Amino acid sequence: MGQTLEVRGIRFHERVEICEAVGELDLGTAPLLEDRLRHYRIRDLALVVVDLSHVDFCSVAGARVLEQASLDASDDGRQLAVVGSAPVRRVAALAGLDTRVAWRPSVADAVHVAAGVVALRERAARENSPRRDVRRAAAAGATEEPESPAAWGDAFTRSAPAWGGSPWNDAVGAGPAWAGGLVPGRPRAAGAG
Repeated sequence: MGQTLEVRGIRFHERVEICEAVGELDLGTAPLLEDRLRHYRIRDLALVVVDLSHVDFCSVAGARVLEQASLDASDDGRQLAVVGSAPVRRVAALAGLDTRVAWRPSVADAVHVAAGVVALRERAARENSPRRDVRRAAAAGATEEPESPAAWGDAFTRSAPAWGGSPWNDAVGAGPAWAGGLVPGRPRAAGAG
């Protein structure tokens, strides 16, 4: 009985495609998957999900295809998520791909993550945010460019108390402000200090 691999593309969204493979992924069948993944390089996709959950066998040749697809996606500014069966994950781990490829537990999880990625990218493209922010700041009379979004995270970190908490913890009662068990709006327990 010969080894077979069926590979097909499933359009999930105009910028998200699922590449599903079923069968055995080895030296003889890896070019089928490689050709399909290479096809995605010429398309304007935000995410490709490679579904290998129905692959019964995977050789090092299959792991190399995943590694190259991950490198290509990174070079192209695209996301690549892989859903793998136990044999695929085992070979990938042996080949050192367990940390270099974005693994997802299911196609549903990968698509859910993709929905957020696609929405953010489309919003940023639609708003052309860096230019709009600079124009807004200039119209308001600002002389400096606004901080980048990366700096906003630093500002939040700097606002956290030195004890390692956060404004959120203080607000919900997990921080030192409520250390004595006092919560605003709640009466003190009878007999409490």
